[in-house]
Amino acid sequence: MDITREIELGSEDPVIFWIEPFATDIGEVTTVSTHQPATSFQVGSTLVTYTFTDDATPPNSEFCEFMVQSRQVKLSREFFLVGSTAVMYSISDASQNTAICTFTITISTVDTTPPSVTCPADITRVIELGEGGINVEWDLPSGTDLSEPVTIVSTTRQPGSFFTVGQIEITYVLTDAASNQNSCNFMVTVTTMDTIPPSIIGCPGRQEATIEFGLQGIEVSWIEPTAFDISNVANLVSVSAPPGSLFMVGDTNVTYVFADSSGNLATCFFIVTVLTEDTTPPEIPNCPNTIQETIELGSDDPIIVWVEPVATDLSGASVFSNSHTSGSTFQVGETVVTYLFSDPFGNMAVCSFSVVVNTVDTTPPVISNCPVNQDVVVELGDESGTAIWEEPTATDLSGVAILSTRTHIPGETFPVGQTVVMYIFTDPSMNSDLCQFVVIVRTVDSINPVCQDVPEGISVMLELGEQGVTVEWTPPTCFDLSGVTTLTPSHLSGSFFLIDTTTDVTFTCVDPAGLTGMCSFPVVIIPIDTTAPRIISCPSQESPTVTIELGEPGVMVTWQEPMVSDLSEVVLVSQSHMPNQFFVVGPTTVTYVYRDSSNNMANCQFVVSVLTVDTVAPIISLCPVEQTIQVELGVTSAVAFWVEPTATDVSGTATLLSRSNGPGESVPLGTTIVNYIFTDASSNTATCTFSITVSPVDTTPPVVVCTEDVPFEVELGTTGTIAVWTEPTATDISGVTSLTERSHSPGSFFSVGKTTVIYVFSDNTGNSATCIFCVCITTVDTTPPTCANVPQGVSGVVELGVTGTLVDWVELTCEDQSEQHL
Repeated sequence: MDITREIELGSEDPVIFWIEPFATDIGEVTTVSTHQPATSFQVGSTLVTYTFTDDATPPNSEFCEFMVQSRQVKLSREFFLVGSTAVMYSISDASQNTAICTFTITISTVDTTPPSVTCPADITRVIELGEGGINVEWDLPSGTDLSEPVTIVSTTRQPGSFFTVGQIEITYVLTDAASNQNSCNFMVTVTTMDTIPPSIIGCPGRQEATIEFGLQGIEVSWIEPTAFDISNVANLVSVSAPPGSLFMVGDTNVTYVFADSSGNLATCFFIVTVLTEDTTPPEIPNCPNTIQETIELGSDDPIIVWVEPVATDLSGASVFSNSHTSGSTFQVGETVVTYLFSDPFGNMAVCSFSVVVNTVDTTPPVISNCPVNQDVVVELGDESGTAIWEEPTATDLSGVAILSTRTHIPGETFPVGQTVVMYIFTDPSMNSDLCQFVVIVRTVDSINPVCQDVPEGISVMLELGEQGVTVEWTPPTCFDLSGVTTLTPSHLSGSFFLIDTTTDVTFTCVDPAGLTGMCSFPVVIIPIDTTAPRIISCPSQESPTVTIELGEPGVMVTWQEPMVSDLSEVVLVSQSHMPNQFFVVGPTTVTYVYRDSSNNMANCQFVVSVLTVDTVAPIISLCPVEQTIQVELGVTSAVAFWVEPTATDVSGTATLLSRSNGPGESVPLGTTIVNYIFTDASSNTATCTFSITVSPVDTTPPVVVCTEDVPFEVELGTTGTIAVWTEPTATDISGVTSLTERSHSPGSFFSVGKTTVIYVFSDNTGNSATCIFCVCITTVDTTPPTCANVPQGVSGVVELGVTGTLVDWVELTCEDQSEQHL
């Protein structure tokens, strides 16, 4: 439970004692506390916490908590004899109110000597290393005292408890009949001893290695074993052969020995076996090199002979197979010959060489299609001519025949006379052959005469309706290499040609060799039309005129479209408007354009006029709504204000024609009708009418006869009282008033202090008046003081035989509701 100590005002921090709590458990219990007995505590409250934890996994915990409270007070101290003594206090306040307080001090004797305790000696136990602990037994401690009996009240462990490795202090607390306590302490020590050898991890199994036949031994490696011991110490003390050692053919024993810190030994044993095998292939000392043979191109395949290879082996025996034998026939080119040897263990050896058969070429190429002599005929007067022939080709035993020389190519120009042409072909072995022929160029006359200065053509425009016309021109001339020609025309200059016809005029030239040349030009007689179309009914004399309401954008207008005539076909080229089309207000020009097949143009143009008339009255905006003006009762009129209306018109002009009243004028009681009349330029009128009503109202509040402030007195410490007063009254010019609000009523309870009371009176039109006053409650003191913490009796204890002792008690504290000095 909580501990409370009172000390003299100004004293040092007190030392507080208590019997420490303890806990029991089937295992070891660990105790941790925030404070210890016989510790100084500062003035105030301090929380003391004991935490008990067992050795379970996870651990279990319990808590013991209590408060240590230390407070400073004013103490009185006097000497009192053993027995009972009465003490009396008398207290008065400033109003001479008096209070009496009494209590008794009693002094008695007590036994404070602790018992004598016989405690067990320290205990030591030894267990195997790795074990968790051991149960330990001991004899309970005993005690003697003048005040029998002496009993054990607490212990940190019981005999037979389980103890882990280490040292633990055991504490027993014993008490006598007077509750005097003494403690007994002894040590329990648990130590360990190691008798178990280490455990070997990864001891290798049999290790095997193979070496070449004839070798004596080989180095062998392995992953070395390791060891673990409960003491965490396991050392390798000996090894017969480490990894990487040389091992002879056969079996070899390998031993590892490990020891822990207590000298316990563990052994790892395994065998290393070395085997032999033959992996060396046979040796071939006389494998032939490449064999070269040359023959004439086109000859039969040759027979090739060589000394066949042999092989030797450590085993003394070998066999072979081969792809070709000596004396075989080989084709032109490279052929690989292979001999394969093997011993009884399957080891292989290969002998490989090439047989190369080459050819030689001594035969020249053979030329085909060598051209014959070429005869070229050119026109008289030409100095050369072009000759074309099919070029010769060549073949060769090697498959390749190259044109190494050519003096001319087909399509070249050759002079009049004879020219020798040569082709030379060569094979890769530089064997060559020649092709030769002659190109002969001779002249003949084969060119026809030609016309010169031939007219390009004659065109004559003739008005439609004429039959024809006479046409004249300058005849052309003839030219020929011989210098002699005859000209014959189909028509003479000045001939008559019909209208709308095309006639070819032809001229023929003849030279002495009978060769002819012709030329011609056309004579075209073209009829033309230059007369424009004739418009019969253009509406220009009867232009349409339409009247619409002012403000409308336009109207649909129609008319009879014009008619037109012409000797040829007539086409309507353009038309600006169509009948039944929309026309805006004002004049609009309408145009028709016609064209005949000869592009002669004619047009028809007239004006469509759309006129407006105004028959719509102006439109009034912001015509005021009805107005109601209130005036104080007895007033006969009021000044009225409003925003005057405005008007707009489709014509753009709307004028105020008249008004019956204006803003700011005086209006009598009752209803007055106000009129505004607007007109436009066409005398169309519009009227705005609204009413103004003037009515009287009452705005004067009632007159109140208010109550004065109301005072009351109550006893000091009383919260309030019931108050009464004469209620206020009110009158009004209307003759009628009523109480509409009241915050408090006479006979209500009022707390000490000032309370505001409010009355509100109203007339029939809602005008109100307020009455405010104070109900003021004050206090007076007629009650004596009261004392607190009066001792109910003070007890003191002295050792048996002592006559008395000094006694301390806390001075009384007294209070008075006046809070004045006592």
